[in-house]
Amino acid sequence: MSVANFIPQVWVAPLVQALRKKLVYAGPQIVNRDYEGEISEAGDTVKVTSIGRPTIKNYVPNETVVTPEKPNTSQRTMVIDQSKHWSVAVDDVDKRQVKGDLIKPFMSEAAYGLADVVDQYIANKYTEIPAASVLPDVTFTGTDQEAWGKLAYFTLVDLQVLMDERNIPTEGRYAACPPWYRGLIQKNPNFTRVSEYGSGRVLLNGEIGEIAGFSIVISNNNPKPVPTSNFIQAGVNGAISFAEQLNQVEAYRPESSFADAVKGLAVYGGKVMRPDLLAGVEVTRPGS
Repeated sequence: MSVANFIPQVWVAPLVQALRKKLVYAGPQIVNRDYEGEISEAGDTVKVTSIGRPTIKNYVPNETVVTPEKPNTSQRTMVIDQSKHWSVAVDDVDKRQVKGDLIKPFMSEAAYGLADVVDQYIANKYTEIPAASVLPDVTFTGTDQEAWGKLAYFTLVDLQVLMDERNIPTEGRYAACPPWYRGLIQKNPNFTRVSEYGSGRVLLNGEIGEIAGFSIVISNNNPKPVPTSNFIQAGVNGAISFAEQLNQVEAYRPESSFADAVKGLAVYGGKVMRPDLLAGVEVTRPGS
């Protein structure tokens, strides 16, 4: 790295960092880390066995012959198949010329950049939601903002009903929405803002409030099936599992230069273990 454009002037601290998104998809409201212990200790694959429900049959005393069923099982596999790295070096001359610590801000930006990549990786798992759990596409037409607010709310109500009908637990439900959708639902009187929760509530990352039985979280990593639309994913955190096998940062002195360097490596993976706990809808932005 060179900061020659700043020499001999002083680059003052604190350094200005890049703008950051809200990262929510890899957070505990959307993913669980139930299998991370097994992954980090040994191996790069976790196989999870699901059991079926036994058949409930009529019983007649002294007549019914009880015949045990063979267990009905299925297996899902989560593979740790994602590997990302980063590195940065600060020349010794630059360190003497520049005021402030350069390495720490770059490390902070690298950590955020890695988290952003992971967030997008989880966000794109929406394609594994069963077709039966996806509502028909919703398009916001015209110019009536009040009508848009009603449609935004009714869409989430329809999503709530769909999840109820599919026996998805009501506790811990979230809906991950794009920023423009926030503007629509906040104009609806049914929306409860975070500031109205009262004390004792632990907030989710990116959470702005509640409506239609969902904790609403906002993310700029919300998927775009097409440039003019976004996909609202709803569910509970039992649906998607995530695990890091390795997250390592090392400082070193490169042999070929006079510099301090830092490098980082992350190895991780994720899997939609329970697609039956997810639902969603594609929404087209007003004016598109």
